[in-house]
Amino acid sequence: KLEIGSVVVQLKRHQEKGTKQDVVTDIFVAWGHKAEKEAPIDVQEIADAFDKLYEEAPKGPPAPPAAQAPMAVPGATAGQLSAATLSTTPQQLLAGRPQ
Repeated sequence: KLEIGSVVVQLKRHQEKGTKQDVVTDIFVAWGHKAEKEAPIDVQEIADAFDKLYEEAPKGPPAPPAAQAPMAVPGATAGQLSAATLSTTPQQLLAGRPQ
C-alpha cells in the first residue's frame, strides 16, 4: 500500500492478461472507484510518489523476488476499482538518477 495525495493505493506486479506472466518492468496501481470520484489522482502525483520511493529505497543489489498473492481492496467488489498500470524500462528508471 502507498499513500498518494489523500488516497491509499495498492501496488502489485502487473501481469499480461493473455499469458498471466509477470511483466517485471510494470507495476499495477489500484484504488477504489469512490476514491477516484472524490479525489482524482493526477498522473504527476503518481510519478512523484514513485520518485520519492526510489529516493528512499535502499541502494545495492535487489533481494530475490518473492511470490506475491493478488491484493484485495477492503470493502470493494468487482468493478469498483480504478486502476493504472505504470510501465517503465530499466533505462527509464536510471535516466536522470545519480549513479
